[in-house]
Amino acid sequence: MDQETSRIGLSSVVTLFYGGGFLILIAQVFCIYHAMKNGKPYHWIWLILFFSLIGIVLYFLVEIRPTLGKINWQAIRWRLMSPEKKIQARRERLDDSPTVKNRFLLADELMRVYRCSEAATVLQEGLQGAFATDAELMLRVVEAKQDSGQFEAAHELLKRITPTQAPEYQLRYRTALARAWSRANQDVEAETEFRKLMEQQKSERPAVYYAEWLLQQDKSEDARQVLHAVIQRYRRGNNVWRFHEQRWYRLAVKLLKSTTAVRNNNLPSENSNR
Repeated sequence: MDQETSRIGLSSVVTLFYGGGFLILIAQVFCIYHAMKNGKPYHWIWLILFFSLIGIVLYFLVEIRPTLGKINWQAIRWRLMSPEKKIQARRERLDDSPTVKNRFLLADELMRVYRCSEAATVLQEGLQGAFATDAELMLRVVEAKQDSGQFEAAHELLKRITPTQAPEYQLRYRTALARAWSRANQDVEAETEFRKLMEQQKSERPAVYYAEWLLQQDKSEDARQVLHAVIQRYRRGNNVWRFHEQRWYRLAVKLLKSTTAVRNNNLPSENSNR
């Protein structure tokens, strides 16, 4: 009887141990995935790996808990929706209420999945009536057209904008201007403007588009240096910086992957050396 009880007790302990270990492993994987996806500093990954339970608790308290706030179930449900479902919902909302705000929301969803040409069309349809010369709407159309490769049309519209003096608007407007110059073979003006904007360190927007231009100039190593710097600054930044710069971090990662793929394709193969 005592032997049987001991065996049952040992079995329960082993089950509990392995069950708990499995849950900790799942939590580790989740935290590491969250850290890498959101560009958190690398020291979190080592802390979670080597001090599993302590690392998980600390990561949750420092990096996840502050972003939760009061639980908004509607926001959670929205985040779990597929991009196509979000676009459909935004489009239906715009059909019901064709306001400029709803155009912005639909265009933002389209831009997130790189459907920039559609976003430009949605925004341009709003350039009528009282908003025919609206500086914000016009600049958004320009940005969407540039991102979809419609640089000539974007440049023509850019010339018609009377920019506001708001600092954030000026940053976006001057970045769009630098991109327009880069496509009009005004390389000196474009590079000078890109560098001036990067020196302000207000956003990574100019740096990412500068790197994109360097790639078009076949200056891949220079572009990689700029992109690595963007990613490092993002990882070292505080939560506020990472929240506002997330789009540019992800675009920098995407561009960096493309340069790596090109460089690997250019490497001589084993067969070519024979």
